[in-house]
Amino acid sequence: MRSQLWIGMVLVCGTLWTQANELRTRLKEIKFESLDYTGVTVNDLVRQLDKKVDAADPEGRGINFILALKPDVAARTRTLDPKNVPLSGVMNLMCDVTGLTDKVDPDAVIIMNRTVGVDKTVQTQMDVRFYRVQPGIFDGACQ
Repeated sequence: MRSQLWIGMVLVCGTLWTQANELRTRLKEIKFESLDYTGVTVNDLVRQLDKKVDAADPEGRGINFILALKPDVAARTRTLDPKNVPLSGVMNLMCDVTGLTDKVDPDAVIIMNRTVGVDKTVQTQMDVRFYRVQPGIFDGACQ
């Protein structure tokens, strides 16, 4: 019973990791010759970028963006005009210019406030997940 539980957890974690890697690969494959965002808010920038991604995605699936920002940060205006860069480069540049950070989840790119430091190696937010399990699944696990 205990080994089955561990195998199940490894399979779930491995699948989520693989899905996040697939999304990271797509972020590198979607490329833009030129983008011009002058004096736009972060909200507008992401909204316009989302439309461009839908048009430029070779698979035609698009990418989900989630904004988790404080209102004052979302209203800041910035100028961004990268040339010949993949979407991952645009995301890095946008986060650097706006003082934000991004996290690639299996289903979406989450753009959020940085809580500490100025580089992407810092902890940004705690990941909380809920799982439904059958009653009694852990009975005897700690014996």
